[in-house]
Amino acid sequence: MNRLCKLSLWITIIVINQHIEALVIPYLSFRSQGINDAREIAGWQTFINRFDMDSWYGTFSITPEYTRSFRTYQLADYLWCDALAPEFDYTIKTPGCCNDPLIRIQGTKVPDRRANALMAENFYLPTDFKSDVHFRPVIENFLIDFNVYIGLDNLVQGMFFRIHTPICRTSWALNMQETIINPGTNNYDPGYFNDTFIGSGAQPFQDPNAFGISRTQLLKSFSEYIQDGKAIEGVTDINYEGLAYARISRNKLTKTRLAEITAAWGWNFLSSEDYHFNINIRGAAPTGNRPQAFWLFEPIVGNGHHWELGAGVSGHVCLGRGESEDKDLSFYIDAYFTHLFNTRQCRTFDLCGNPLSRYMLAMKFTDSAQNLRADTFPMPFANARQFTPVANLTTIPVKVSALFQGEFLFKFAYTVRNFQLDLGFDLWARSCENIQPCDTSVLSSNLWALKGDAFTYGFPGVSIATGNFTIDQPGIALSASESKATIFTGTNNYPFGLKTEGEPLAWNQNPGIDNPQQANNASDIPLYTHQIGHATPSATDGWDLVRTSSLPQFFDDTDLGINRASTKSYSLKFFSHLNYTFACSCWTPFIGIGGELEFGDQDEAFGCSQCRKHCCNSNCATDQCPGATCCTNNVFSCDKPGCTTCSLSQWGVWIKGGFAF
Repeated sequence: MNRLCKLSLWITIIVINQHIEALVIPYLSFRSQGINDAREIAGWQTFINRFDMDSWYGTFSITPEYTRSFRTYQLADYLWCDALAPEFDYTIKTPGCCNDPLIRIQGTKVPDRRANALMAENFYLPTDFKSDVHFRPVIENFLIDFNVYIGLDNLVQGMFFRIHTPICRTSWALNMQETIINPGTNNYDPGYFNDTFIGSGAQPFQDPNAFGISRTQLLKSFSEYIQDGKAIEGVTDINYEGLAYARISRNKLTKTRLAEITAAWGWNFLSSEDYHFNINIRGAAPTGNRPQAFWLFEPIVGNGHHWELGAGVSGHVCLGRGESEDKDLSFYIDAYFTHLFNTRQCRTFDLCGNPLSRYMLAMKFTDSAQNLRADTFPMPFANARQFTPVANLTTIPVKVSALFQGEFLFKFAYTVRNFQLDLGFDLWARSCENIQPCDTSVLSSNLWALKGDAFTYGFPGVSIATGNFTIDQPGIALSASESKATIFTGTNNYPFGLKTEGEPLAWNQNPGIDNPQQANNASDIPLYTHQIGHATPSATDGWDLVRTSSLPQFFDDTDLGINRASTKSYSLKFFSHLNYTFACSCWTPFIGIGGELEFGDQDEAFGCSQCRKHCCNSNCATDQCPGATCCTNNVFSCDKPGCTTCSLSQWGVWIKGGFAF
C-alpha cells in the first residue's frame, strides 16, 4: 500500500511502518559515520557539563572504531529485490556461503527459463546464455573520532562549546561472483540487432541458419557488461554503448575522508551535583564525498555532503549514591534534530514502474526517417542505429534535502571508584529525502525507447517472378518499441508469439511491440525477419512479415522514477562502554572500551520471503512460488511520492581515550 511521507515529529517516522509496492533502490543512503551519539557521549560524561566551575575547562578524546555490516540479505533486497532467486532462503536470514543472495541471467531461448531471470540480451549476451550471480554485500568502516568539549563558565555560567569530526576509511564490496552454466552458442537472428545477415550458399537468405550477429562478437559474461562496461563490437555503422553508470566493481571500493565537522553551542540552565539539563544549537559542515553514480554500491563517507543545522537537549539525574560516595547510578539522555539542506548529487534512476530498468537497453530514434511505412502510412520515426543502457540516460544531477534527521539516546551509568560502566539505547532516524532534478529536460531533446526483445530491422522481400523470392540487404531501421518490456522479459513472447486481431504471429514478427502495424519500405515493399533454424517450406523461404510501431512509445524526464528513489531511514542501537579514570590532580586521563549493535529497519515490502510474497513483478510465475500472491501488473505511479525505509544493520567496537583539563 502507498502512503504519502508524512513528517511532523521525528518519532512518528519510527512508529509508522509504510507499505509500498516492491521496488529496488538505486542509491543506498545510510547514517553518516560521523553521526553516533553513543560513541560521542560514552566514557567522558563526568568531565563535561560540570556544575562547580567558575572558569573555563575542557575535555579531549580520541576514539578509534571499527564497524561492519551484517544482514547480507537486507542489502541484497535493496539492490535486487524482484530479481533474487526464490531458492534463496530468506527465512533463515543468516549471512554465509549457503545463503548468499543469487540472481540469474538467462537468455530468451533458454529452456525452462525462470520468470525472474534477467534477460541476457539486455547485456549483449546470446539468447541461450545462462549464469548464476552471487552477492555478499559488506560495508566496513575504520575511523578515528576526535572530540573536544570546552566549558565556558568564565563567560556565562553553564555555557559550553563542543566539536567533533571523525576521519573515516570506508570499504564497500558487493563480492559478486558469476558462475556461467552455459556460455551460449546462439548467434542473433537476422534483424534482431543489426541490418545485415550471413548465410551459406549462393542465396544466403535461403540458409535456415542465416544469422545477424555472430556469437563471437557478443560478450562472454554478465561480468563483462556490469563490471567492465563492454558492449558489442565490430558491427558496421551501428553504435552499441557499454554501461557507464551503476556498475559493479570487481574489487572492494574504498574512500577516506572526514565525515563532517559537527559542532554544538549550548547552555546548562539547570545544573547541580545530582542533575543537569541543557539546550544547544547544533550544526555540521560537510567534508565527506558526494554520490557520483559511477558505481552501484558506492562508498560514501559522511552524510552525502549536506550542510546541517538544528538543536538538541541533554541531561542527567543521579538515581542513587553509595554511603561512601564512591558508587553511584545515573541516568542520561541526549537528543537532537538537524535539517539537511539542499546539496547537489549525481544519481541513477529507474523508469517509473520498472525496477532495474536502468540495466535494460534503450534505442535512440530519429524523427526524419525516409524509407519506412507502417502499413501504408509514412513513418517519420525509426531507430537511429544507436543502443545504450538506460542507466547512461537516467544518471542525472539532482538536488537532495531532508526535512530532518534526529537521534535520541538514553543510558545508565554505574560508577564504582575509578570504573564506570555504561549501558544504553540509541534511536536514529532520517526523514524522507526530497529529490529534485537540476535539469528537467535531460531526455526531452532526444527520442529514446525500450528495445526489449523487439526486432529492430526489417529486410525488403522482393518477388522477382512467379515462385521466385529474394531478400535484399541491408535492412531498414524499424520504429519498433516495447514500452512494457521489463528487465526480465520482452513482449514478443518467445517462442509462441501472439495473436494480433485474431491472426497468430511468430515471435520474430514483433507481435508484442507498441501499436504494431505491417512494416513496408517507402516503395510499399514488405519487410521481413527470420528466425535462426526456421526452415518451413514456403514461398518466402522461412522469412516472416515483420511489424513496426505506428506510434513508438518514447520515455522522457517525466518517466524517471525520481520520487520512487526517495528513502527514509531509522535504526535501533544497543551499546555498552567500560571506562577507567586515572587519579590525577590537574590533567585527568581516562580510557575505555565499548561496543554497539545496530539494527536497521526495513519495509515489509522488502522483507522478501522465500516465495517472494511481497516482491513480485508482472511476470511472476506462481508455480515457482507456491502460495505466493503475485502482482498481475505493475502499479507504480510517477506522480505519487514513495518513501522506502533503507537502513544499515552493523556492529562496532571502539577504544576511547582522552584527558580532562
